[in-house]
Amino acid sequence: MTTSTTNRNVFTAMTLVLMFLLADVFVPSAFPAPELLEEEPAVQHVISTINPGLDTYIDSDNPADNYAGEDTGLLGVSGSSEGRLLISFPLNFCPNIVFRSKLCFCCLLNC
Repeated sequence: MTTSTTNRNVFTAMTLVLMFLLADVFVPSAFPAPELLEEEPAVQHVISTINPGLDTYIDSDNPADNYAGEDTGLLGVSGSSEGRLLISFPLNFCPNIVFRSKLCFCCLLNC
């Protein structure tokens, strides 16, 4: 009796193992996988325009004059004087999110 019980247990175990192996092989092909969604591209850069809060310039010929509110500013050497621009931007955003910034000037030449 022990032999027949052992044979039956071995047969049952082998049948279960074979069923699990066949299920692993055939079930994925019976139910095709849904299409994978493509990842949306992440934002690589953002362009924003921030107007300066304060602006003025310093003229070496007239260092005590205040040029705040002028439409144009002196930058570099002009005749005998030299000018420097001073621009202040409101930086009311989180500083660790700015990786790179770019400042563009529009230069007018009076020839």
